[in-house]
Amino acid sequence: VAQDIILDFLRDLLGDGRERLIIAADELGLLHRTLRDLESLDWTERDLASMRLGRYGLEETVPDLVKALRDRNIQVRYTAARSLGLIGTPEAEDALIDILDHPDLIDAPRVLEIVQTMPNHGLRPLQRMLSSENHPLEAKLLAIDLVGDLRVYALIEELLTILNSSSKEKVL
Repeated sequence: VAQDIILDFLRDLLGDGRERLIIAADELGLLHRTLRDLESLDWTERDLASMRLGRYGLEETVPDLVKALRDRNIQVRYTAARSLGLIGTPEAEDALIDILDHPDLIDAPRVLEIVQTMPNHGLRPLQRMLSSENHPLEAKLLAIDLVGDLRVYALIEELLTILNSSSKEKVL
């Protein structure tokens, strides 16, 4: 019950109040239990644990969520990716770029939702994807679509550069 109350309050709290609530959750053993649930044999427990970690928003849980991106259950992978998007650290961004590079791990509509939950609609990871040639064509096309779908005007310069590409798919 305490965990549900804490997670509900964490949606709206910022700053000192949020930090105090996370300390309380840690003292109650909720963070440890959540990390333990990531290893559960039951995929629904792993999924809920991934969701809770996103709500807690702790940078130190990023490696655990990155590991969950390789879970055998697609729902757990999706929830872990969404939680990484909520946390928004550079490591989380790296993991999300890895997801974009492997669209077989999560389908495109879910990637769109993940990027929408990120601060600034995933501006930095999308910019990195568009600016680099080190990504598969399918991943690059997905990033281009996301920028358009989300209307990320800050990336217009990157899109204009892509218009000069020799790749007809990218230009289209």
